[in-house]
Amino acid sequence: MLERIIIIVVVSLASLFAEAGECTIDGIVFNYSYKIEGSGESYHIDANVIVTDGKSKTGVVDIPAYITVDDGLRLMVTVIGASAFEGNSEITKVIIPGGVSHIYGSAFKGCTALEEVSIGTPSQGMPSDGLTYIDGHAFENCMSLKRIDFPNSLQKIGDYAFNGCIDLSTVIVSGSLVKIGDYAFQNCEAMKSIDLSEGVGEIGQYAFNNCYSMTSIKFPSEGFTTIGSSCFRHCTSLESITIPGCVGSIGDYCCRGCTGLKNAVIELGKKSFLGDYLFDGSTNLTQATISCYNTLHSDVFR
Repeated sequence: MLERIIIIVVVSLASLFAEAGECTIDGIVFNYSYKIEGSGESYHIDANVIVTDGKSKTGVVDIPAYITVDDGLRLMVTVIGASAFEGNSEITKVIIPGGVSHIYGSAFKGCTALEEVSIGTPSQGMPSDGLTYIDGHAFENCMSLKRIDFPNSLQKIGDYAFNGCIDLSTVIVSGSLVKIGDYAFQNCEAMKSIDLSEGVGEIGQYAFNNCYSMTSIKFPSEGFTTIGSSCFRHCTSLESITIPGCVGSIGDYCCRGCTGLKNAVIELGKKSFLGDYLFDGSTNLTQATISCYNTLHSDVFR
């Protein structure tokens, strides 16, 4: 009986090994954990590597795709942690490797000198689907940021993610998004256009509020369900808007104060909801075509 117990314990130790720690590489602090399952030539490493602090960095920040720990073990960098670079006013460019799947809240908030963000895609053999989430406030008040290209793996942009990026003029969306959060691009005063024709499920409230330079926005023809209240409020350079029939709900004040808006086309489905005060204060609107509505509230064109 004793012999059997010993054998079971030895097999268990050989099949699972776990470790965690912290290291600093070129001024960037990483928190890592991993476990190794299996033995001999047949084993699997499950790891999580988080960038936790880069507040002392200056100039260009090139985040490595892998870190090496514990006598040569290579672990893929997977996450930019919450507030990791928050308030750093010295960095000008950030290069994010393709293995990073998540940028947590306030990661680069208030990085006022940050002008460029380069987001990589997974290289061959990399166990990652690429960047999928940018959490709330991640790049809020990055006032010098001018351009950002989202990989086609991106699914969600959190609340206030780019709020106050007043120099951000170019946003490239090359894939389908599940959601653009509330206030995500609010006060992006230099943004001229955004193309969401590849797909978006939901746009939150105030998402593009006060984008004064916005002249055009392209929507997908299917799979698009919700436009939040005050979504394009005070987009004063927007001259026309066409909202496709796949949208099920348009919130109150959606185009309030769009003083440059001249033409609007809304193709609602049979069960779609159209909010109140939709074009309130859009004083230059000369033509609006709304089809298949159920209820048109009296204040839509106030």
